[in-house]
Amino acid sequence: MTVLALPAAAGDWLKHESDPRFARDPVTIASTGSTRTVPSGTVLGRIAVATPAAAAAVGGNVGNGVLGAVTVGVGAIPGIFRLEIFQTATDGGAFAVTGPDGRLLGIGRVGVAFAGGGLAFTLADGGTDFAAGDAFAITVSPGSGKLVELDPAGTLGTAVAAAVLVDPVTVPAAGDAPALALVRGPALVRADGLVWPAAYAADDIAAGLAALARLGIVARAGA
Repeated sequence: MTVLALPAAAGDWLKHESDPRFARDPVTIASTGSTRTVPSGTVLGRIAVATPAAAAAVGGNVGNGVLGAVTVGVGAIPGIFRLEIFQTATDGGAFAVTGPDGRLLGIGRVGVAFAGGGLAFTLADGGTDFAAGDAFAITVSPGSGKLVELDPAGTLGTAVAAAVLVDPVTVPAAGDAPALALVRGPALVRADGLVWPAAYAADDIAAGLAALARLGIVARAGA
């Protein structure tokens, strides 16, 4: 006798949601260049920011050092970051980096690689030293907002759990696919019914479940 295995369905992992009209959103699953089928219950990440970032000196700078290429990584958010020199030195100096919300992200030094707030770069010294108050604006543009399967090495937001796919979807090689995703709670899901990247260890899954909980999507074992 032939035994047929049915693909996973939302009822296998979604145990409660306050109102599907509120908790679910139409989304776009991004193409990755090859045809793939994404099963129901897959935890998704959102392409939240774009790369590379754009950096420009604020008008009136005394120093003529150059801010090198800015790498956008995990933790970066869209908006304008500010780098400002607060301590001067011959062929050097120190600067503070604040995020779009004005929160201090870190302290760096001229000529030394900096990493903080999801940004990485080096501010090079120039022929004329920087003065206190010299500044640079670093603009991180919003990403496409499309969703993909979580990527442990993703740097554009795709390493952070943002939604759970409701119905399975086949994404073509040369195009995106519309889908429906659980993006907010209150909702209760069965923890062992969710689909994670094969490389995810227990601590990665725990971090993913915590991210979903912040959205109001609570996971319980055997729920």
